Amino acid sequence: MKVRDRMTENPITIDLNACVSDAFALMKEHNFRRLPVM
Repeated sequence: MKVRDRMTENPITIDLNACVSDAFALMKEHNFRRLPVM
């Protein structure tokens, strides 16, 4: 099995300099428990 077979294409991420409130809103909007920071 290759990583490409399990990866998420075009993942939703948040910028390192974003406000915590923006991260929380994005997580709530998409029903995420985790959010990659780029």
